[in-house]
Amino acid sequence: HHPSSPSTDFRVVRPGETDLHLFSMHPVALAQRIVLPAAPALIAGTAKAAWLSPDGEIEVLTRNEAATRAKTTPPFLCHAKSVARRLNIPVFPAYDVLELYAFARPAIFCLPTPRGLARALDLVTPGGGIEAEASCLIAAVEALLQELSLARDAEARAIAHAMERGGWAWGEAVLRAL
Repeated sequence: HHPSSPSTDFRVVRPGETDLHLFSMHPVALAQRIVLPAAPALIAGTAKAAWLSPDGEIEVLTRNEAATRAKTTPPFLCHAKSVARRLNIPVFPAYDVLELYAFARPAIFCLPTPRGLARALDLVTPGGGIEAEASCLIAAVEALLQELSLARDAEARAIAHAMERGGWAWGEAVLRAL
């Protein structure tokens, strides 16, 4: 569901941030604050990996360095099994943005890549390699949580509660948005 009325500024705040990022969104959401988990974003390329810290610092790492970090700090990523395979490690705790997409937009197709998420969410398609894809993941999370904040869906809230109790990484962020 895409808001169809005129857009206005929407505040998105990451924990610990002092600056507000403004995004275009439906006027009803004007006062709603979306809080993202304090997590880095990880893109595992074929040769290197990009690690975008919660404070916005981007690093290009070896896949071994990225694997070590990912095992200790659950990151935002796109397609957990694929990322783990590229890092040559078992699947690890993470915020898989595809899971959030599937919750926010059940049964709506999306290519399982950062570019696919960008296209499905009408975001700027990342150019410039894995660093841009890492930033795109954050934008996708923000867009999906904003969308959920407009839903006011009691059934979605009940499902999110059950999933959070089951250990779903997105549980807290989704419940805050709903």
